[in-house]
Amino acid sequence: MRNQKIDAAIKSAKEKAVDIFSDLPSELITGVRTLFLIERAKDGCHNKEERRNFNFTVVDSEEKILKKITEFLWIKELYPNNKLRIYLSVNARNKKRAVRNIHESIITSLYSDEENQEQINTKISKGARSYIMNPNARETKYFLIDVDNEPGKDIMGEILHEMARLDIKEIYRRSTRNGWHIVVHPFNLGLWKGTAEIKKDGLILLD
Repeated sequence: MRNQKIDAAIKSAKEKAVDIFSDLPSELITGVRTLFLIERAKDGCHNKEERRNFNFTVVDSEEKILKKITEFLWIKELYPNNKLRIYLSVNARNKKRAVRNIHESIITSLYSDEENQEQINTKISKGARSYIMNPNARETKYFLIDVDNEPGKDIMGEILHEMARLDIKEIYRRSTRNGWHIVVHPFNLGLWKGTAEIKKDGLILLD
């Protein structure tokens, strides 16, 4: 018989995954998606990208997204000291473009000098992550507004005012550990006067 604590943790992960998934709009769960389980340098973890990426996966259905969120939550339970975070790609990905990116890298490597060849081969050896997350592999083009709170300042109020001024259409809003992630339809970045960082191909924090 399995330990009751393990059963309770599995049940908790499943219930939390359903809550997270049910809250997501269709714009963020359709098409090919990437999910990351990351240790962030801001949390005192390693500052090298390959060491921060605890787990990474590509999913192509709502069922697989839910299953992978559940799995990642369970991994977080198993590694409580790692300060892991779960992120979802704001934009859907295009597998064919990602594969073409890999082919182009291989061809470029064959005809490059030794220094460039080594850099490209290192990138190829790291796997599919960098290719499917290349900006040219975006299937959709939503923006992510990354709002960080500041003591004594109404940063969120400022951002909402700026969004209203530019008639920016909000798709989804989720609280982070120090603010908010807001997914919006693309807009003219040259007109933006807010203090929040705008990510054209960002990752939204799920947990």
